[in-house]
Amino acid sequence: MATPDANNLYLGAGELWINRMTNGALGLWRHLGNVSRFELTPSVETLEKQSSMEGARGTLKEVVTKTTMEIGLTLDEFDPENLALALFGSVSAYSQTNGTVTDTSLGTSNSKKGYWLDTGKQKITVTAIKVGTTTYAEGTDYSVDSESGMIYITPNSTIVDGSTVLWSGSYAAITSTQIQALADAKIECALRFRSASDATGPRFLCDVWRASIQPDGALSMLTEQFGEITLRGKVLADTSKPVGERYYRKIVLP
Repeated sequence: MATPDANNLYLGAGELWINRMTNGALGLWRHLGNVSRFELTPSVETLEKQSSMEGARGTLKEVVTKTTMEIGLTLDEFDPENLALALFGSVSAYSQTNGTVTDTSLGTSNSKKGYWLDTGKQKITVTAIKVGTTTYAEGTDYSVDSESGMIYITPNSTIVDGSTVLWSGSYAAITSTQIQALADAKIECALRFRSASDATGPRFLCDVWRASIQPDGALSMLTEQFGEITLRGKVLADTSKPVGERYYRKIVLP
């Protein structure tokens, strides 16, 4: 590792893991997938005292009053756990049992041409749309978005605005995952980075014992570029460790 040596030039590549705390306790480690940015930025605040005995006002004393380490992350993979980090959220199971409905109201006197009605179910199959005893034609009077469970009253529909629309059909069983946004007021975690075996330059193992992270910027759900999840945070002190070893470490991998 002596200098000068071109082998010391660094072009970072590697993998990153997170261990999200629950009730102040660490749990299991999870790979964050492809992470295109992992930054640690030190910041130091000082207090200075200048001399009043000369016009140049030279500095008599400088004292460090605050040191922080900022974290910057860009995640590329939109899996539920990564989305939960971007939304201050929590991940839980989502399910819908299958069933059927017959002449079930989509709301009292609320239909309108060019607008959608919500069935409250997903993965629906519609066998009939009625107002009273009159049955209407799919493709002419209405259309169906099965996955969202929505029924569209077409602009040229013969269904009169303000009608109480009834639907008959079925909905499929669903087993999936949901993210409840803003479920957590804060996110604390530990982070571990390991350089790739073919990375350019020295290789490192980096451990952040304790950190607080939060979303940093918009989460683009409609975009013409690959989506990104950007996070920022701070390295916190792990008071269970000795003084001088409470923040993070970098081990040079042989």
